[in-house]
Amino acid sequence: MRRIILSAALLLLSVTTFAQKHERKVTTFEAGYSVGVSGGATTFGLEARYNFRSPWDVGLRESLVYSNMLGNSSDPVTYDVVTDYNFRQGKNISFFVGVGAGVTTYTYIDWDIKEDCRATMFHFMPRAGVELMNRVRLTAYANTYAFGDKAASWGLSAGLSLGGGKMENRDYNIQHFEFEPFCGISTGGAIVLGLEARYNFNKHWDVGINFAGDFNGSRITAAGDYNFLERKRLTLFGGVGAGWANTCILNIEEAIELYGDACCASMESCFCFYPRVGVELFEHLRLTAAVNTYNFKKAELAITIGAAIGGGKRK
Repeated sequence: MRRIILSAALLLLSVTTFAQKHERKVTTFEAGYSVGVSGGATTFGLEARYNFRSPWDVGLRESLVYSNMLGNSSDPVTYDVVTDYNFRQGKNISFFVGVGAGVTTYTYIDWDIKEDCRATMFHFMPRAGVELMNRVRLTAYANTYAFGDKAASWGLSAGLSLGGGKMENRDYNIQHFEFEPFCGISTGGAIVLGLEARYNFNKHWDVGINFAGDFNGSRITAAGDYNFLERKRLTLFGGVGAGWANTCILNIEEAIELYGDACCASMESCFCFYPRVGVELFEHLRLTAAVNTYNFKKAELAITIGAAIGGGKRK
């Protein structure tokens, strides 16, 4: 009988120990934006991750390179699925190692037909880095490619991670996800359609990923807002967004001058940055005004109306 009781106690202790080891240390979701260098080129990265109760995380990463790094080509864009193993998770100084795998698309000139052509290659990226204060991430990585004669390159990046902070008060940490389909109009006369996914923190901040498109092109950006008042019927917010755009807005004036038609403007990949302000009514209806700038050369005002699905009150 004593052996049975002792065995049951040991089993209960092992189960308890296992549960303690897998207690959630950081919040579930986080998103980050980074800037770095790779092969002498400037890189911009956007990443969203899901943190498991174990030291592992998994996410999606998009990066854009401003250079002819891939030979006689331009505008290489990479989409990866990434995963990391985290050491000292939740501490002020933590480390991670991981890999990413996906595809890289780029444009090159086919001199035989004298036209721009788009190609896609498999991309593999081992990486390692350090995260400071659960916010700043310094990463070293290697870009390797398959199905082509493209050389591998090393890269270094520094980024800001939003979300993923230490779970200090689990009863209070009930952050919510919300999604906002929206539509509107810009000063260029274009109808804007898009979708934004946001993660609401407990301290007035939210961060998300914004996908939007109009007749002039499309963009994918990271966006963050600070919410004022936060009343049930009225909330004011202000924030910024930054990311990548593929648009003809930079070439419209040139197309009008050469061809007399704005529709002849060619698409171009560029950096997109926009400040924005707005109001949220009854926790769901959002009116937003944003000034979209492209490579800090052209700017247009866009006003949109959206319906927030999800979210809700903070405890």
